[in-house]
Amino acid sequence: KRLHVTHLLGGVCPSGRWGPRCEKACDSDHFGPDCSLLGRCFHGAHCDRVNGRCLCP
Repeated sequence: KRLHVTHLLGGVCPSGRWGPRCEKACDSDHFGPDCSLLGRCFHGAHCDRVNGRCLCP
């Protein structure tokens, strides 16, 4: 299993991921590098973890 070590070296995790080894996926309300961006979806929709687009339930 290949792990991203970018975050451990002071970098930023790729879009949709966070954690010391970028091993965790963003929750349904956050997206982008290190899950640092807040999604703005309504009516129970979740945002795509990578690009923030709203996904209808």
